[in-house]
Amino acid sequence: SSARGPGTSGPGVSATREGEQVSVFWPPYVLKAGDDSEQYPYLIEAWVCRAGQIVFEPKGYWQTAAVIEDQAGCSEPSHARLYAVEKHGYTPWIEIPWPPAE
Repeated sequence: SSARGPGTSGPGVSATREGEQVSVFWPPYVLKAGDDSEQYPYLIEAWVCRAGQIVFEPKGYWQTAAVIEDQAGCSEPSHARLYAVEKHGYTPWIEIPWPPAE
């Protein structure tokens, strides 16, 4: 099957920042009957700034929104990507438009 991610080219995926909290939103990914993985349907892999270091933080979500901590003070920009999860594996990832720290 040619599984498509939640908007493979990124439409509908957004992120906003308030201080160190980045809120990410995406459209629901509709699975075919029987393709449920019985685990988190969404995975975000985030590379975020903590205490001056970029830290890899993968986390699963049940809902179509997430709040991720991302501090200022790193030499590299933070970034993140989103996958949908189904019983055959993961959809192609899409880049989250990450708002930079001030």
